[in-house]
Amino acid sequence: MINFNTMKKFFFSLIFLITSIHSQPGDAGRLVDEAKALLDNSKYKEAEKLIIRALNTSQEEKDDFNLVRSVKLLGTLYYNYRELEAASSFYKLAISLMEKHFPENTDATKTDELYNIKNNLAITLMEGDRRAAYAGKISEAENLFMEVFGHYQKTGNNSGLASVLLNLAILYRLDAVADPDNSSYGENLTEALNALGSAKNHAVSMNDPNLIAAIDFNLGVTFQSLGKLDSERLLH
Repeated sequence: MINFNTMKKFFFSLIFLITSIHSQPGDAGRLVDEAKALLDNSKYKEAEKLIIRALNTSQEEKDDFNLVRSVKLLGTLYYNYRELEAASSFYKLAISLMEKHFPENTDATKTDELYNIKNNLAITLMEGDRRAAYAGKISEAENLFMEVFGHYQKTGNNSGLASVLLNLAILYRLDAVADPDNSSYGENLTEALNALGSAKNHAVSMNDPNLIAAIDFNLGVTFQSLGKLDSERLLH
């Protein structure tokens, strides 16, 4: 695995490792697509090499969009390595590059990519620390999820709405169980249940069995947490 500190120096000084293999003009997008396919199939070492080539080629071709996509893939790579701090850094860099190169973007593809990156960052922040509320990460993740929710609502993406509501519900539950003595414990679990109810409605409308199953599982876990709270109240 590439050393994170070394990679960070490359990005923030805008110095990229140039490989001895030179891609043909217009290859950046193809390389990104191939790297993504490798990541999707959990072939991380092969994907890592191809992502570096995609970064180099994007620089050579002055292809800002595929540069952003390449940096996002680095975030996904480190997320899969469970190096969540590194993954967050690359996702944030991808967002920064997108906003720098496309400040008044009206292209649907680029807009969807931006919110996909924000969603990935929110998930990474949520998973990065199960007691994230004390580091301010819960609020940051929630704000990002709400941004993504607004985008999906605007574009009428029911599958996206169901997914982001599921993630919000998981976030609220994790926030609650991180500090069960907090007075907002029950309120956070209720918010989680409300989000899961809305998520299931969207998932049912899309007839997505995998998403429905994930929502039902989290409904069970959340009800279990809420039931534990009620049991403790009865004991007292």
